[in-house]
Amino acid sequence: MPDTADTSIKRRRSRFEALTDVHNRRFLLKQLARELDRSRRYRHPLALLSCDLDDFKGINDRFGHEAGDEVLRAFVEGASLCVRASIDWIVRAGGEEFVIVLPETDLCGAERTAERLRAAFSSQAILTCAGPVRATASIGATAAEGAHELATASVRLLLRAADQCLYYSKNTGRNRVTCAPPLCAATLLDPSWHDPCEMH
Repeated sequence: MPDTADTSIKRRRSRFEALTDVHNRRFLLKQLARELDRSRRYRHPLALLSCDLDDFKGINDRFGHEAGDEVLRAFVEGASLCVRASIDWIVRAGGEEFVIVLPETDLCGAERTAERLRAAFSSQAILTCAGPVRATASIGATAAEGAHELATASVRLLLRAADQCLYYSKNTGRNRVTCAPPLCAATLLDPSWHDPCEMH
């Protein structure tokens, strides 16, 4: 008979990432599909933030990997203060990349959350074993809202759209937020495109 403690530890490792103690990518892919099904059922919007720490390799090179780990943990701690503890959830997707899932949140609500997180993270130095470290994050936001968008959305589409918004933020100066609906994210490099949240 398997040891209960060992089983519990294995179950946790299958869902959580060790360094930052947030959900891992495996959990993201499984749980996001459930969140999308729930959003369709109740016709509630569902938003995603794709976050990337700017020049994280430079932080590791200059201050060391231990300090880099502290910066990652500081990002998670800051993000936890900007989201709803009982509803939203954070995933470390890999390296310095994070995904934040925001159920019952429309596109402009996601943009406000992302901007609050971006501003808070960049506002003060992080105290690390190598001294204070300044860091910033670029964020892409997308959301499926309305019957048609929810019906046509998929996990792959939402993740890709959030990533495309993130890439736009990275390519246009970093330390910024870009948001777009799932089916519009691929047009971000079109000069006629405008951010639907920019007036809010």
